[in-house]
Amino acid sequence: MTQTAGQTVAVVLAGGTSRRFGQDKLAVVLADGRGAVDGTLVDRVLSRLPADYRVVVVGPERPTAGPVTFVRERPVGGGPAAGLVAGLVEALRTEPDLVVVLPGDAPASGTGAVRLAARLRA
Repeated sequence: MTQTAGQTVAVVLAGGTSRRFGQDKLAVVLADGRGAVDGTLVDRVLSRLPADYRVVVVGPERPTAGPVTFVRERPVGGGPAAGLVAGLVEALRTEPDLVVVLPGDAPASGTGAVRLAARLRA
């Protein structure tokens, strides 16, 4: 991807094993409260990010509703610090103006990241 002025990269940490949940919680298809399919948990996070953000997802490749770059932490399963390092290495490759890091299992985190980016740029 070519760098553009004001480019923001969102690093989404999505490498956990979901042991307590019993399956990959980020890949579970959710309903919208009225019974209609509303995508996966990670798709809810991604849907709240602007289309001009470059998105790096740290974790296993999964189907997503939008374009993302997947990377893995080293070692795989190495935890959030290893995930953060892997995501930042990939994010900084394009020399962005801003990097936001958010959890893949918090649906409103995309909205929060956008608000934070706007405040930092103000």
